[in-house]
Amino acid sequence: MKKPFLVLSLLTAISTPTFADVSISHSGIGDAILIPYYTVKNDMNTTLSVTNHSESDVKMVQLAYRESRNNKSALYYNVFLPPNSTWAVGLAATTSTILEYEDQPNVVQLHNNELCAPGLSVNQEFLPWGYSEDEAVSNNPGTDDSHLNLERVQEGYIDIYELGTMNTDDNDFDFLNCDNITSLVLEDVNTIFNMFSEPTGEISASASLLNVNEGTSYPISKITFNGFFSDGITNEYIPTDIDLSDASSTAIINHQGKMITTTWENGEQAISALLSAQAGSVDYSIEQGINAQTEVVMTFPTKVFFNTDESNDGPFTATYDLHEGSCESAKFSAYGRSGETSIPQTNQSLCWGTQVIKLSSEEPSIMSDILQSQHQIELNPSLDSGVIRWSFDEHSMTSLNSVEVQGLPFVAVGLQRYTNASAADGVLAQYGNAFVANKKTVINN
Repeated sequence: MKKPFLVLSLLTAISTPTFADVSISHSGIGDAILIPYYTVKNDMNTTLSVTNHSESDVKMVQLAYRESRNNKSALYYNVFLPPNSTWAVGLAATTSTILEYEDQPNVVQLHNNELCAPGLSVNQEFLPWGYSEDEAVSNNPGTDDSHLNLERVQEGYIDIYELGTMNTDDNDFDFLNCDNITSLVLEDVNTIFNMFSEPTGEISASASLLNVNEGTSYPISKITFNGFFSDGITNEYIPTDIDLSDASSTAIINHQGKMITTTWENGEQAISALLSAQAGSVDYSIEQGINAQTEVVMTFPTKVFFNTDESNDGPFTATYDLHEGSCESAKFSAYGRSGETSIPQTNQSLCWGTQVIKLSSEEPSIMSDILQSQHQIELNPSLDSGVIRWSFDEHSMTSLNSVEVQGLPFVAVGLQRYTNASAADGVLAQYGNAFVANKKTVINN
């Protein structure tokens, strides 16, 4: 059943890069990018663009969407970006036409680019093959099949990789002629991929959530990496999609202005170290006068690599269950603007790859939830504004060179929506805001 999935991705062949160790880029440009959330639920659309900043090189780039339950692949493909070009797509809700998954909630990716993504439909549905074989009922006797529903792909996260680069001065191949590229790929994949050398870290990306009916937009901040492939992926075919485990096993962490080099057993540990924090926080508002709402999206991009029976070498402790997820404990609390306790410290289980925390008031908003996530938990502050905090006090990981990184690897984004009840007729009265959570890192070396 994987063949339709792999037709979209193509088989990837790239040369060994010569980058330094993997680190987080603060310029927003690099060779790997993590968009921590996409969704098409609750009338949301997601827009995504990927830009090649080179003025002379074509880039071979892979995009991958990871579903929300366990961050397995929902769709991935390669696209060729000529110098100075941008690949732009939109995600929308649809009803599945996939065989054996007909009529289930699904996602369609839409594009009208002139750029070439071989094998990709202009209206491309997401696919279940990334999780369906491993989680099939036939492999898990005694379970029902509700966990296989395509609704799980309607939210999740996105990762993007620069796989290779080619200077246009050295090759005059027309990378806008997609029919020609596709024909060559079908004849011999090496014909295309041998034209490319190691990536040079010149891509960026941006994404937003849009609710057209409400007139709200929520820009989603990204995490960009430099030196992602520094351990190299030698000239061999990669039969599955690239993911965060393909990173260098050496990570450079910027901790309070000090650069700390850490060495790990594998790439997923290195990326986890870069994303880890012992605690986080965001401002919240549920003020009734402006019909305010706050929701926090928390994504654990590397959780999937550590939550199997065989994986016990990372910061995550729980094993994935088809219906319950893999639950990690977090301590939540909240405080008003004057420092008063708004939520006493409480333990919450975060069980999914992508989780949403909704702040609810005693008198619920007349508006719907912002996201209507299928993986939502609710907390009830006694005060209508302030800060919500969480911590992972029982988790840590230690590198091969004895650097301890406390907490869990997560990316969190706060979303807020407000209503101007006094707006004149015909004046837009809905406002949306998104911001990256604060993070407290604790590193001992």
